[in-house]
Amino acid sequence: HSFGSEIINRFGKFFYNEAHFKSADELNVFEIINQILKELNYDNPLANTLDDNYIYLNDIKKSISDLKKSGLVSEELINILNENDIVMDKVEKILSPIFNLGISKNTAIEAIKHIEEIRNIKSNIATSLITPLSIVLADSLQEASSNAIENNSTKPITAWRNDWFKKDENRNFVLKSRDKQVKLRALCPIYDKYLNRMREACLYDYDDMILRVVHAIEMFSELRFNLQEQYQYIMVDEFQDTNLAQMRILHNL
Repeated sequence: HSFGSEIINRFGKFFYNEAHFKSADELNVFEIINQILKELNYDNPLANTLDDNYIYLNDIKKSISDLKKSGLVSEELINILNENDIVMDKVEKILSPIFNLGISKNTAIEAIKHIEEIRNIKSNIATSLITPLSIVLADSLQEASSNAIENNSTKPITAWRNDWFKKDENRNFVLKSRDKQVKLRALCPIYDKYLNRMREACLYDYDDMILRVVHAIEMFSELRFNLQEQYQYIMVDEFQDTNLAQMRILHNL
């Protein structure tokens, strides 16, 4: 964050048109998100209230922070969600018939036959720093199936199915991730409005110190070349804690 703040201050012409922005406090953020939620249609999945309070407000705030820490804007998230929909359609078509038969000792044997098919589902996610859903599903299914076969037990494959799948109204197994996809799609316009309202109020939050630098470096070659020339060698302390936004800065440098 100190690096991001330094870059914003040194290269003001690439940020906010050199306008003077100030740091937002918790109340600023709450008021902006709360006002956006008031403008949602009643059937929006994130518009639910309890005693006139929006029950997803804190979740939305955390999700916006997570998106910024990943260096993602809404267009990038939508692209990932679209790719996930394609993967889920294909994976359900492969695995649902197997799980609909019930779990037996043959389930892992049948599932393992399709792992490479799942792993090879094409993904067009723009950034190579995000692991496609197809790979996540294939790798975890590989581990569960192998454990089930090696231990002659149905428990590992049952646990994997229960982690990833649920039954729909037709009693067919579908991926639980579909519920998350709906809420994440509803989050995208809220995220956009939040960024715009913050900009209109000349405010930035803690995560903006990194997110703005990520996109400025990728958008403005002059800025990127200047920084690449300056920082010839980079050491990353506590690398295991590096998030996606920080990784994008490192890759660009």
